[in-house]
Amino acid sequence: MYILPFFFSSFTSLRVSNDEDEMFYVLEGVVTIRCGGKTFEVEKGGVSFLPRGIKHGYTLQSDGVVRLLVITAPVREGMSGGWSGRN
Repeated sequence: MYILPFFFSSFTSLRVSNDEDEMFYVLEGVVTIRCGGKTFEVEKGGVSFLPRGIKHGYTLQSDGVVRLLVITAPVREGMSGGWSGRN
């Protein structure tokens, strides 16, 4: 589980997570989530579940800070925590 602060508009290319599910909870700001050919705008307090094996990405829409609580499951083998082994 991570809280990720972003301070600028950002876009991720579409990718597939084969080993883990991801859940984004928007703590602050607005995010456009793309998953499985559908697009969702998620605002503060909103949640998006991105199941493994489905192409997905996101774009930050807010002018200010965007903060996301990101939960991944299960933890990648050989790592102490999801993305890049960060704790």
